[in-house]
Amino acid sequence: MVLAMAMATLFRSEVAGAMATVALLGFNGLISGFGDQQVRVSPFFNPLAATSSDPADILAWTVQNRIGVALVTTGILALAFMRANRRERMLAG
Repeated sequence: MVLAMAMATLFRSEVAGAMATVALLGFNGLISGFGDQQVRVSPFFNPLAATSSDPADILAWTVQNRIGVALVTTGILALAFMRANRRERMLAG
């Protein structure tokens, strides 16, 4: 949802933002093999589908993934709000 909002703000259109979001999510699906191959930096990382046998590694990857995704989401949200605020200020004045 944050990605869709950021793309709509970046492209100045909800439709163009939705198209870019679908393209990015499709690209992520291709990289991860639509769930067959778990990529640790993906927001769709599933620790139950990871093939590593060491539970400590899987726990560490899961914590890193969740914290990283939360930080990236917060950063994208902040950038989208700054862009929207700048655009509104330009239109108002």
